[in-house]
Amino acid sequence: MKKSEKTQWLFEIEMKKMSRFSKRKDVNLVVGAVLLIAVMVVVSVAVDAWSGKTVQSAQIEELTVSSFTFSGGNTITIVVENNGTIPSGIAEVCINNEKQQFTANSTIIEPCDCLDISIVYAYSNDTNYHFKMVLERGSTYLFTAAAL
Repeated sequence: MKKSEKTQWLFEIEMKKMSRFSKRKDVNLVVGAVLLIAVMVVVSVAVDAWSGKTVQSAQIEELTVSSFTFSGGNTITIVVENNGTIPSGIAEVCINNEKQQFTANSTIIEPCDCLDISIVYAYSNDTNYHFKMVLERGSTYLFTAAAL
């Protein structure tokens, strides 16, 4: 074999070795990328689950009464504000420990919203009335108002 043929032959063998190495290197890059993506998916699911529980535990139900209006001798209107972070549903309203029928445009109060509640109740002027509002989640709010 001549020197040039031998050199060509050695060159071809080296190229084959390099091409095999290149293929293995490509496979390793693909496997590494797949593993990296899998790890990122697992981490993102874990972060999402953790943050979901944190947001859920920070939910607050808080109502306040903005105003009472006694009118016509038999109608009481209560304006209730939701200062919490979740919608609140009104389950019942009591006056002096007696459950009352009430009307409202909705029984659900969204956060940062108000609701007008009307109750037909024969009241007397210059008398204090004790109100109890029970929400669907079981929270109870007590307040007193005087009919003037």
